[in-house]
Amino acid sequence: MRTLVFKTMLLLGICSSVVYLNCLCGDRPDEFSDWRVVIFSPGQLALDTAFLGGHHAEGEVELVNGLSGTISFDSLSGNCPEEISWQPRSGTIAGKESLDLAFRFDPVEPQDPATCRLNLYLEGVRGFSALEITFAAGEAACALSPGPEVDFAAVEVGSQGSRTLTLRNTTADPIAANQFRYEFGDPSGDCHLFTMDPADSVGVIGPGGSKGIEVRFSPSALGASECRRSLTSLQGSAGTNPPPLFRSCPGEIVFRGVGTPPPNYWSTCPPGGTTDWHGIYGLSKSEVYVAGDGGRVIVSGGDCQWLASGTVFADVNLRDIWGHTDGTKKALWSAGNIPPEPGLYGETGAILKSDGGFWNKVDEDGLHTYAAVWGSGLDDVYFAGAGVATDFPNVKHWDGSSLTKIRISDMGMSKVTGLSGTGSNDVWAVLEQNFNSVYRFQGGQWEDQTQPFMTQTLHDVWAIQGTGFYAVYAVGDAGAIYRYDGDTWSDESIPGEFSNFYGVWVSATGQVFVVGGDQVIYRGQVNEAGSWTLQSMPTDLPPGDLLDVWGSSDDDVYAVGTEGVIVRLEPGG
Repeated sequence: MRTLVFKTMLLLGICSSVVYLNCLCGDRPDEFSDWRVVIFSPGQLALDTAFLGGHHAEGEVELVNGLSGTISFDSLSGNCPEEISWQPRSGTIAGKESLDLAFRFDPVEPQDPATCRLNLYLEGVRGFSALEITFAAGEAACALSPGPEVDFAAVEVGSQGSRTLTLRNTTADPIAANQFRYEFGDPSGDCHLFTMDPADSVGVIGPGGSKGIEVRFSPSALGASECRRSLTSLQGSAGTNPPPLFRSCPGEIVFRGVGTPPPNYWSTCPPGGTTDWHGIYGLSKSEVYVAGDGGRVIVSGGDCQWLASGTVFADVNLRDIWGHTDGTKKALWSAGNIPPEPGLYGETGAILKSDGGFWNKVDEDGLHTYAAVWGSGLDDVYFAGAGVATDFPNVKHWDGSSLTKIRISDMGMSKVTGLSGTGSNDVWAVLEQNFNSVYRFQGGQWEDQTQPFMTQTLHDVWAIQGTGFYAVYAVGDAGAIYRYDGDTWSDESIPGEFSNFYGVWVSATGQVFVVGGDQVIYRGQVNEAGSWTLQSMPTDLPPGDLLDVWGSSDDDVYAVGTEGVIVRLEPGG
């Protein structure tokens, strides 16, 4: 009996594989005395990775039949997808002949590396040998770092935070089909606060490449902000209506951040509207009053929630407000002017009083106008402005029952613009004239305190007997700041600052706040000349001026001005 044994051995080399066939026929080994050979070149076909979206992988093999018999082929076996094709699809190779086979892989879905086989038959003996074909299907894919949500966390208002959003092409094979195009668009939310270079909003990333996009967060106000931007990733680098990546970037990127107060930051504290606010005064940190045009007076409990304060007189443009309480009684005073009727000239001064509810018109005088009010108690209140009578009285004094006219300066048509004091026998007044501009009352006559260097128009004054110090500050045009320490006057004007200063306030611990044109605020310290620090302001305020300032403590200070602006240095700011 004859036994036929086929032995197949693949010897893998750099360029070819040899299959040896040894036929041992029973007890007659001499019948088949020679070795017969089948050669594949290359010995194992490893196709390049094919990528989705129109890219394919190709390879060729030369099959040499070194045998005398005919070899045939017609199918693949193993883990072979239908997308692998070859030409010719089937055929035979006669003995001592060769044939070139071309293979192609057109993937439609990702495929991990795998191997299948082209089966060879020898004269009807199936599975005689096989060619191994290795293949894989990848795709140009987008990876994102840190992810589709970019959190800037806390950034101080007025400064800038930066984060880098990195797009990566995870495909390594350096072929054109593996590049992709990205494009940001459709911003929504607070995207004006989250900015990137416009040149970075669209681009092409090649295989293995990445693009770092710097995004900057510049908060303009306190609180949380969010921006959403669409992100499109398309196959290739150009073309009409290219398809999206199979593994595309996230379709939307969310940027988040929180604006926090830097040192000396003033936040908006608006009641709404565009009323010009001229005066502010508080009876305590939880009872703050603001007065302005159209007879409007508003009050807040210290939480920036403003309510109308009682009944007002809409015909009066209020210029200042002051109040006092002794724990039992309360009095609020506001003074301003009534515009003339059409065709007439000259304003009419008006004084209003309230006990915290209804407002009453205490005085209406066509011979006076008012710019300031201050008092030391319920029965000691001064109202200042300009007099147009022959004796030019420019101040009225309330003694608890009636108003008395007072003339501070002998200058004709002079106008008092600011009043302050530390008590009934220590009252200060400033005038808008560049000589005879500062006066003090100590129980007798008003004394001229004007110094030679006081050459600017003055708008406001604040006097205080603080903790371990006495100070008077007078402020005015072109950055003028003049200070009296109880003995000597000094010029503390800020070099290079030409804004007009309209308001000044000093805390009990000696913190000085000055406000003025173009919404400037400076902070200084008593007994530290030249220590002025320009304050950080919100960037979304309408253009205008700050006209008055008041605080309950060093870190709870308000400033008011034109176009409805009220800003606040909040506790901890």
